[in-house]
Amino acid sequence: MYGLRLVGISLKQLIGAYEPPAVALNIDQLAVLANSRVKLIRRVDNEWLFGRLKNGTEGTFPSNYIEVVVPLPNEKVPSPPALAAAVALYDFSPDQPGDLSFLAGDTIAVQYKLNDEWYFGECNGSKGQFPINYVQMS
Repeated sequence: MYGLRLVGISLKQLIGAYEPPAVALNIDQLAVLANSRVKLIRRVDNEWLFGRLKNGTEGTFPSNYIEVVVPLPNEKVPSPPALAAAVALYDFSPDQPGDLSFLAGDTIAVQYKLNDEWYFGECNGSKGQFPINYVQMS
């Protein structure tokens, strides 16, 4: 699954799920169904994104159809209020882009839960995903 760690696949960037079913009207548009997972490659403009489906198909799609789960590193996305603070139990070094690096004892502002194994949060000015079992919620 794109951006989250499920079924052994992990691609970390922007993830979204289309709300309405979409049909490609042009050859460069991406046709996906509701709840499809899309890895964002780049922003085309304020209204369009370019992404890739799990099967490798790439194309553009309207940005207002996407729900951002993991933002692009170079985009400013308003931070949602933190769910809670967590204290790192162990050092965590990123395996892939999008992982949050921290040291044991660091405080992490947990912004949301990605799945049963991963949170998304902020620590020392950086944002990213990290394993739940590396932290203790305060």
